[in-house]
Amino acid sequence: LGHAVVNHITFERRGFTLVGMFDNDPVKVGGKVGEYTILPMQALEDFCRRVKPTAAILTVPRQAANEVAATLVELGIKGFWNFSNGDLSLPGQDV
Repeated sequence: LGHAVVNHITFERRGFTLVGMFDNDPVKVGGKVGEYTILPMQALEDFCRRVKPTAAILTVPRQAANEVAATLVELGIKGFWNFSNGDLSLPGQDV
């Protein structure tokens, strides 16, 4: 799903800049989607501290969405575009 989102949505026309892609599947890590190299989830914390993104697109399985979103909130993410096929429920957050 992440590939489809990146390949078919023109972020810049909508006022967004895509800055990175992450996956925990070793087969996908290191691969390219358009101009973006897929980074390992282990690099997410350092990436967020350096780049300081403010929003994230979630294309993770529903059962992983809340955990990933909670991690991203801790790393400074303020908003989500959620494609996980489930509502996010984060304590103390209106997501």
